[in-house]
Amino acid sequence: MRTLDIIMYAILLASVAYISWIERQDWECPSPHSKIEECNGNGMPHRNSKPLPSDNCAELLQRIENGAGAERKSIKWRRALMLSTGSMLVLWFLLLTPGRLPEWTKFYMSVIIVFVIIRAQFAWYSYHRFKIPEEYIYEAVNGLKKCIQ
Repeated sequence: MRTLDIIMYAILLASVAYISWIERQDWECPSPHSKIEECNGNGMPHRNSKPLPSDNCAELLQRIENGAGAERKSIKWRRALMLSTGSMLVLWFLLLTPGRLPEWTKFYMSVIIVFVIIRAQFAWYSYHRFKIPEEYIYEAVNGLKKCIQ
């Protein structure tokens, strides 16, 4: 393996490791720069959705709405990049060029192709599958708001 290949693989793997860390922070911490002690699972996609014993009806309904949009608010490109890089590492190393990896340009191109496919699939499911129950939840919350008033 050439030096340039090693450098480019290192850049990609470091980038994916950093993106993976950001993804974890996003799901578990109140802000991307939170300390570990502050990370209690109240991340960005579902922030302020956990009901508290002190919540009144209006606050509970708001928390339901916050939780309903969690899938839509999640960052899909990060997951697609992590999945495409991991799957291409396994595919190249085990099947296509057993025991070694290809030139970095071939590897990057395969990651990009698989990334586009996975990202498109995430977007399709988000819009065509998860959007419908999310809208039903919002309709139900609006109905409950009318009942409460």
